[in-house]
Amino acid sequence: MPLAPTKSLITPLKAKETVPISSELRLQKVLRYLTKKVNRHLTKKLRVKYACRHNLAVSRLRYKGMFLKTPKALELLGLRDDPCLTNEIIQNLLNNHGKDG
Repeated sequence: MPLAPTKSLITPLKAKETVPISSELRLQKVLRYLTKKVNRHLTKKLRVKYACRHNLAVSRLRYKGMFLKTPKALELLGLRDDPCLTNEIIQNLLNNHGKDG
């Protein structure tokens, strides 16, 4: 035998009513929002689990996001192996080489 319809226990959600607020209260709320906005930390947090790996990656030669060994970098630049060329100098040349073409 079917049950008689009963009142639903679930009531529909009502839209949040807007209440006018005073200009002073609105100013306080806006200032609070702005101070919170200024204090947000939007920068990427650098957390290196292994500092030695980070140091190695920073010191390696890169060209267009790829790691290069010194002979390959010199070949790309069209230079010969010279003891005066440090990784820092080679990296600067690679950076300028990438901008040219």
